[in-house]
Amino acid sequence: MMSKQDLLSLMKARHSGRSYDTTRAISQEEMDILMEAVRLTPSCFGDEPWRYVICNKQNNQSAWEKLLNCLDESNQKWAKDAQVLIISLSAKNFRKRGKGENLWASHDTGAANYALMLQAASVNLMAHQMGGFDRDKIVERFNISDDFNVMSVIAVGYEEEGAEINSRSTNNLDWNYRQIDDQSSCDQVIIITMSNAADCFIHIYNADGSRAEMCGNAARCVGYLIMSEKGTEYITIELVNKRILECFKVGDKSIKVNMGKPLLKWHEIPLSTECDTLHLPIELEMLKDPVAVNIGNPHIVFFVDNISEIPLRNLGPKLENHVLFPQKINVSIAQVEKSGEIALRVWERGTGITASCGSAACAALVASTLRGYLTAQQTSVDLPGVDNTLHAIDAKTGKIEWEKELRAPVRGKAAVINNKLVVLTIDNYLYVFDIKDGSSVWAYQNGINEVRGLYSISPTTSNDKIIAPFSNGELIAFNEDGKKLWSQKLATNLLDTQLTDVTTTPRVLGDTLIATNNSYIYGIDVKSGNILWSKSLQVKSVSDIESYYSPLIPAEKQKEGGRIFIVTEDNKIIGLDIKNGETVWASDLIENTQLFAPIVHAHTLWVTSNKGSMLAFPGSESAGKVVKVPGLFFMIDYDLIVIGGGPGGYKCAIAAAKLGLKVACIDKNSIFGGTCLRVGCIPSKALLHSSYQYAHTKNDLSKLGIKIKDASFDLKEMLGYKDARVQELGKGIEYLFSLHKITKINGLGKITSFDQGNLEVSVEDKVLKTKNIVIATGSDVISLPGINIDEKSIISSTGALSLTEVPKKLVVIGAGAIGLEMSSVWRRLGSEVTVVEFFDRIAAAMDGELSKSLLSSLQKQGIKFLLSTKVEGIKQSSNSLSVKVCSVKDNQTNTIEADKVLVAAGRKPCTDGLGIDEKIEKDNRGFVQVNNRYETNVKGIFAIGDVIGGAMLAHKAEEEGVAVAEIIAGQSPHVDYEIIPSVIYTHPAVSSIGKAEEELKNAGYKYKVGKCQFAANGRAKITDDAEGFVKVLTCSRADTILGVHIIGAYADTLINEAAVAMAYGAAAEDIYRICHSHPDINEAFRDACIDAFFKK
Repeated sequence: MMSKQDLLSLMKARHSGRSYDTTRAISQEEMDILMEAVRLTPSCFGDEPWRYVICNKQNNQSAWEKLLNCLDESNQKWAKDAQVLIISLSAKNFRKRGKGENLWASHDTGAANYALMLQAASVNLMAHQMGGFDRDKIVERFNISDDFNVMSVIAVGYEEEGAEINSRSTNNLDWNYRQIDDQSSCDQVIIITMSNAADCFIHIYNADGSRAEMCGNAARCVGYLIMSEKGTEYITIELVNKRILECFKVGDKSIKVNMGKPLLKWHEIPLSTECDTLHLPIELEMLKDPVAVNIGNPHIVFFVDNISEIPLRNLGPKLENHVLFPQKINVSIAQVEKSGEIALRVWERGTGITASCGSAACAALVASTLRGYLTAQQTSVDLPGVDNTLHAIDAKTGKIEWEKELRAPVRGKAAVINNKLVVLTIDNYLYVFDIKDGSSVWAYQNGINEVRGLYSISPTTSNDKIIAPFSNGELIAFNEDGKKLWSQKLATNLLDTQLTDVTTTPRVLGDTLIATNNSYIYGIDVKSGNILWSKSLQVKSVSDIESYYSPLIPAEKQKEGGRIFIVTEDNKIIGLDIKNGETVWASDLIENTQLFAPIVHAHTLWVTSNKGSMLAFPGSESAGKVVKVPGLFFMIDYDLIVIGGGPGGYKCAIAAAKLGLKVACIDKNSIFGGTCLRVGCIPSKALLHSSYQYAHTKNDLSKLGIKIKDASFDLKEMLGYKDARVQELGKGIEYLFSLHKITKINGLGKITSFDQGNLEVSVEDKVLKTKNIVIATGSDVISLPGINIDEKSIISSTGALSLTEVPKKLVVIGAGAIGLEMSSVWRRLGSEVTVVEFFDRIAAAMDGELSKSLLSSLQKQGIKFLLSTKVEGIKQSSNSLSVKVCSVKDNQTNTIEADKVLVAAGRKPCTDGLGIDEKIEKDNRGFVQVNNRYETNVKGIFAIGDVIGGAMLAHKAEEEGVAVAEIIAGQSPHVDYEIIPSVIYTHPAVSSIGKAEEELKNAGYKYKVGKCQFAANGRAKITDDAEGFVKVLTCSRADTILGVHIIGAYADTLINEAAVAMAYGAAAEDIYRICHSHPDINEAFRDACIDAFFKK
């Protein structure tokens, strides 16, 4: 077997140009890795068509020998025993290949693989890039136009049992796919190899390079190929999921495949979480409530009234990649008629919209049967494929009873009348078959040979009549024997004779038929074909006709005839009396809503909308008023409303939108981004950067040979720079919201309904309905007893970011991140800064050695510290403040004079005005209580970030926001709180992740310490930032990295390499074995890991 290292060398050779050879056989797993390597190689051919010269040894010995002579000597050795040789041609303007640029391939006797290109249901041989040939010989001997260059040659044959596959030089590997929609593209590549359990094993690769478990059409193609060569009428095929398919030959061209038993359990699909597979909780625009089934590969089937109205090209990718499907999903849109016929459109995972999909057809049959939609013993599934074959399939067993090949694909749905099946093809042929055996009864063509008109328009039946709509706007009625009874031309206006599309399938009730074209709706007498009435109307879609004899209609209102409901192009809904065309019903206009697919059921009109909601209009008495139906998920505005636009909130909103949810985000501030962007992380880092540049210019540049006299600063411009960055980043969030179609709402959000499935949020006098709510309202500054923050003399961090002049004396209460960063800013700009801290060290949450080192550094910069000291009060005079402090060790008191006092003693959760006090549980400090899914005690209401406690860090909130979005979308994410880095952006900066040394000591954990001083790092010395060190804590036995602590100019960025390492469970040796660039600051992390690894 080829080792993993062999494979890595093989794949590296593709990038480096080196050759690498192995004679070991390639296993199934290794073949997957190689195929992935092929898929990742950029194509050099672009989107131009390929041409092939294919020569079969048995059928054309002479040509085969000529072609073999075109190969060089080394390639002749492996190619001479092959069964097929292929020359790939491409236009001259493509990049030429030189000799010796070979692809891995088989070279022992019969040891190559078949490669098949599937386009719909046709079979072609696919060529891979090979070198070692003489272009001129091939052009000459096969009379190829000189407009084409010979690009590749490959030998193809069967892989025999026990044969070895050679990996040849791999410096030019290409896997070329063209646009999926292109007529000459391929859906899949199938590789046939030997199987111990069946006649052959097939590997199925999609157009995006991903692997598929099942493909009914692929199985038919392979079956046809192998049965034709073996002369048999039955073979078995093994799939990657260990299924064995049976293939049968029926006649000269038809192949039947037994697809096996469908799997219906949630973990068999598979789904990412347990769900009812008959009613999946998925809703996307007009699609909802699908059935999930596994027919060798996973499928979901949505049932709709009109498949042509579904924007499958837009919805397919979202559904394929839905979080509920860990292996992605094949998506089918099915339209089931009462007669049992099914029209189907398919989005295949890894491929896109496909013309034909056998497993999807089977999945649609299973889903329709499970839902009880199929009552007939036989049915047919109509796919927009290119083989134009009509199949009659037993609804219970899935057995094909009969099939007919038509001239063109079927338009719309089939109709049934007295055991006769009626279909209309897109080239205007009307066929009538006996539904029992498929024998032709009669056919009609109306003389319009062109393919035009809407694909979804179908024929209909009325008593003993068949009424077919043709592409020229003509309706023709026939009796069962094919006799033409009448015809009626639906012109754009009553005097027009131009070709005009019929735009909906005709509806019939009694003797009245309703039909539409581009501009009119008509009432037509079924017996004579005469137009009874016409009405100028731009029709989008129509309902079935509701009879006035409905048992749900009051007896006094029952009468002959009925009404039909129309959704117009301008999104109005009206009801017309079918006898005279008069408007008998009209709905309220629903603003900013696209309406589709009106359905009449139980004396109620149901209309779907682009908001994923269903509108209900019960009874004729409603006069078009929208009525809320009990138990109906009614007019939901959003899938998710996020209250709070800070880092956690806006990241949550964006993640949810990317996962297909309809999202709104509410914030009371005009600039979204929360405290972090407006008055926290971003403006503080702007001032830290500006003040450091000033101090560095003034004090440190001279040693670099840069002389600047009288360096000064302009505080107003410094603050302006800070504010400009805030505005720019705020606009960036607005852009992201616009890009992902997230509704941005300014105002104070308040939860007003806590009912599951019908949650409500009020904002600015509007009530918004939603399925889920995320509370991401963050935190606010907290003061100390007896101290009133007025943001003038006694300020919070918000005020400290906007001081218009530098205070002469500044007292900072609290030596956490905020206090230390603000102390650094104003000390650099000239303040005399004193920091008062209750604990006996600064940065108390960090590693003790880090805290001690940072204290020494900041003291050298002129910042004074009073540790183990508390503030007892502040007295304010006209010109200054007197801060009374007391030592917690000996109770000695002292007074400090100051111009400003910054209170940086912590933060509290912000929940005021949310309306949750009586409904949602909080702890004694006011933090919202959540479970391990971030859900509160009210189902559907979640909370993240500062409001739930824990480390009050923006990036922690972001992680929780993304996790909640994924949970709501059905995924199962996990936030690892052990590897969330924390940083203080002083200079030097300090950063920590994982366990501190004190924690390990107190827990009795055996650990090792690795260190690297930045004074030993070349890059740090060069940039004059050699202060500090990297400290790595590792497990003594397993060498796993347990914690990393850094102090130095680059600590804030370097910590993220440690985060990646710890996230993947890296050991110190792993980092030691990874080459780092030199000279670079990251070498310090590696050197600290090396130090830990070699310690005893």
